[in-house]
Amino acid sequence: MAIDEAGLPPGARGARMVVHDVWHFVRRPTLPAGRIAPGRTFAFVFAILLTLDFTLAGGAIALETFATEAGYEPPAYVDSEWSLGWELAALVLFAPLIEEAIFRGWLAGTRAWLLFGLHMAIVVVLLTVAAVVTDVLPGGILALITLSALGLTLFAALRVRDRRHEETQIPGWFRSNFRWFVWGSTLAFGAVHLTNFEGVSSPLDALLILSQTAGALLLAYTRVHLGLRAAIAQHAVFNAVFAALSLAIDGSL
Repeated sequence: MAIDEAGLPPGARGARMVVHDVWHFVRRPTLPAGRIAPGRTFAFVFAILLTLDFTLAGGAIALETFATEAGYEPPAYVDSEWSLGWELAALVLFAPLIEEAIFRGWLAGTRAWLLFGLHMAIVVVLLTVAAVVTDVLPGGILALITLSALGLTLFAALRVRDRRHEETQIPGWFRSNFRWFVWGSTLAFGAVHLTNFEGVSSPLDALLILSQTAGALLLAYTRVHLGLRAAIAQHAVFNAVFAALSLAIDGSL
């Protein structure tokens, strides 16, 4: 089903149409014919996606709570040495920007964005190597690796900014395998968040990343239907609300 300004009624009927389209995308991700332009329909779809995001997160929290009451002992969070201000900045600003660029920026499938994705993959490899061998390599080499990663990130961002309207071809192999790219990036996004916990070992620990994994599917839908900026905004709003609730309930993140 194609969602556009003319074909999406407001209210409950329109909301059901969006939910149906999202469900169809989750079951069989496909690239839409085009993105929804900013306007009434854009805002309406964005609001429905945020509502779905919070609803799924609430369900994931309920499942985790039920499992805990039944005897499951979740691993502890990795302690952060950052100040509250830096933690908030990372959660609301840096994480949405960086994670959406790495995990979903390239899902547009155009040549410009696929090259951006390749550059980001190299950046991730460089930073992973630096983190793994941080106690082995001299500080100068580690600094060089880090600077190279930052330089490549800047180059990739500038290149995609300048070429995204020119290199718009989507390879056939990407379009035909799009569902695997969506599902793969979704699982990778969820798995990365396991590093927020210490001593992950039980299959039940997957409950800890259920919200992020389900949210990643919604963000993939947002990325290809509304655009990367909308996905970043959705991610940021979700994290901001999560941070506000954590501070209100526990006094910490």
